Order: sequence, then C-alpha cells, then structure tokens
Amino acid sequence: MQNKIKIIIPTVDDEFEILQEEINTIPWYQEQGSQSPHFQKYWDNPELIKTINFKSLFTIFKQDIYNKDSYQNGYQLLSSNLDIIVKAINYLTLLKKKWCFKTFATYQIRLTQYGPGGFYSYENGTIFMQVNTDDSFAELDPVGTVLHEIVHIGIEESIIQKYALNHWEKERLVDLICQQYLQNFLPNYQLQKNGNKMLDDYFNISDFTISLPNIIERYLMKHPRATN
Repeated sequence: MQNKIKIIIPTVDDEFEILQEEINTIPWYQEQGSQSPHFQKYWDNPELIKTINFKSLFTIFKQDIYNKDSYQNGYQLLSSNLDIIVKAINYLTLLKKKWCFKTFATYQIRLTQYGPGGFYSYENGTIFMQVNTDDSFAELDPVGTVLHEIVHIGIEESIIQKYALNHWEKERLVDLICQQYLQNFLPNYQLQKNGNKMLDDYFNISDFTISLPNIIERYLMKHPRATN
C-alpha cells in the first residue's frame, strides 16, 4: 500500500483554535522545561491566561492577523519533498507486521503559525507544522520534523501509553528511531538535548525491527514505573 500525504493550509477558525490551545497549554509546556517565542507575557505570568476574552481576540485575529497567503512558501517547500516523506513512511510501514506500529493510508500535514515546531494527533494521523510569518519553518529540518511526528503517531498507543513512558523518554525514543532506523532518509538528524539518554543502552536496530516492546520491557526492568 502506498501511503499518501495531504498538506492543508488552515482556515481562520482552525488557526485560531491552535492559537487558543497554545495559550491554554503554556503551564504544561513550562512543566516540561519548554519555551516559545509567542505570547511572552503569558509565559511570564500564566495567571493572566484566565483573563483572556477569546471571543474578542478572535475578531482581532480574523481582521488584522490571519493571512492565508502567508502559508504558501511552506506549502510549496513541503510539496517538493513529498517523495522522500512517502518513501520513509512506507519503510516505517514494514514495522506494522512486526510489532503494532500504527500507520494511516493518508496523513494530513496541517500548516500553522502557532504551537511548537511540530506536533501531532495520533487518533487521525494529523501532523501540525509551524510556519513562521516570513514563510520559513520554525524547525530547520521540516522533513525531519514531519517524520518525527509520524513516528510519534506510530508508537503512541502501543508503546508510549501502554508502558507509561514520560515526555522525555518518549522524545528520546522517537529521536533514536529517526536517527537510526530512518538514517537513509534523515542522514543529518539531530537528537534533542533534553531526551532521556538512559534509553540509549537498550536500543539497537536489530532488536528494534523485531520487537520494540521487548526493548521497552527490558528498559522498564531497570527503570520501573511508580505504582499507586
């Protein structure tokens, strides 16, 4: 089966929904040690989030901020790289026969000017990619970011949720998969600095292609989850 990619420029309503979600999740991002160039006063004082009138803000956003044309360069850049993205997805699909890597026949890449550089919805195979107002991508390697999010989607339920991996364990695991399993597609992939490096001793390609669950179970024997 040949997987497909659909790139979507957001409507004003969709884009404002992401903007609102980014503001409302600032406290969570602060807990993860993350930062964003957006909405600095709410990062400095999250209590102010409760005072926002989002209905009035939407009116301003629709009239003065949203511009459909500002996504065109990002759209063209991703469109020109669809071939390598689809080939990498097809390579990831081989894992489905080995150990429950989740795939979709069609993935949607939704462009946005808000949120982190890339994020995902594992329920429906949607990847959100942040485009700056100058049409550049927030992440230096947009193809790598797309594939990073597709790996997230593939292991979210069968690995991350099942074994209760925390945020930085999850990020390290996805990074290792992208760096090693997808090295032919992402030869210059960079691992995040905050990822949990304790996973590195358990991860190798030969075991990974046979069973990622076995790798995680060995890891959890040394790093068990807290029980209530």
